[in-house]
Amino acid sequence: MKSPRDFEIVYEGGGASRYHQCEQTQLPEPWRDNDISDLIAE
Repeated sequence: MKSPRDFEIVYEGGGASRYHQCEQTQLPEPWRDNDISDLIAE
């Protein structure tokens, strides 16, 4: 099911990659605890 957090990149030649944006707290270690506050807008 598609949601506003789902997106797909379609490449020339027909290939595609699908992605889903998730909260940082849902990522596996070590990414879940990285300080990214200087990279995101709040």
